[in-house]
Amino acid sequence: MVVSLKNRKKQLDALVATYHHPDFVRDDPMQFAASFKHDLVRCECNALLASLLSYGRREVIIRKLTELFDRLEAPVYDVLQAESLAPVEKRLAGFIYRFNTGADLVHLLRWWHAFYERYPSHLACLESLPETQNGVTRDTLKPVMTAWLDAWLPPDFLTGGYSNGTRYLVPHPATGGACKRLHMALRWMCRDDQFLGEHAVDFGLWTSVIPPHALLMPMDTHVGRLSREWGLLKRNSTDWKASEELTARLARLNPADPCRYDFAFLGFGVDEVRGRL
Repeated sequence: MVVSLKNRKKQLDALVATYHHPDFVRDDPMQFAASFKHDLVRCECNALLASLLSYGRREVIIRKLTELFDRLEAPVYDVLQAESLAPVEKRLAGFIYRFNTGADLVHLLRWWHAFYERYPSHLACLESLPETQNGVTRDTLKPVMTAWLDAWLPPDFLTGGYSNGTRYLVPHPATGGACKRLHMALRWMCRDDQFLGEHAVDFGLWTSVIPPHALLMPMDTHVGRLSREWGLLKRNSTDWKASEELTARLARLNPADPCRYDFAFLGFGVDEVRGRL
């Protein structure tokens, strides 16, 4: 049955109203950054690390992230302030989550250790990029993301001798993939719903450089399937272009904040799993 865009908006808004709530955070990977939402560097570090490992089944993600942060014994930013990462390298030995190991995470921490010697924060890095000086839009988000990644990834990240696991850990726009985990991190950091007070969910700490209207929907097989079933996506591939197409469609429903509907897709998925639908 064909549903009009007006009626689809009503359905999506109803799901957002249900799931856009702080209680949602308790079962979401963003919980590992939420306690630092008023602390820029600790929030952004924990958010990025949590998002990069957010693939697979939600309950397993939460369990493995809990293990990882227990091994770190401190917020990621605090770990990076040490002169040597040798102690945390030992604590990460033996950590395994699907495609990634502790060795992959040690690479990441080393890159960020060097990054924070050059920049006070990821926000400061983004603000300094030539690609952000004239404002960021959905059309310019890919070069902005690429330049930001280039600021902390090694130059040979895509072509060097890094393991498949290490390369999988950090999605890169150059591959043409959806980069779902990076878009999820951007949603957490750039959507500003702090006006909701105690009902706020996303952190809004990078909004000054990447506004909500410039974000792309985090795209994976679940979001792609629902988007096609709901008549919001025609593209068959689940990639960056599919994310652009879906976001453009959702922007017709809410031009200022199309990614608010990420909560609708997430909520629908939770209801499916729980057998409510």
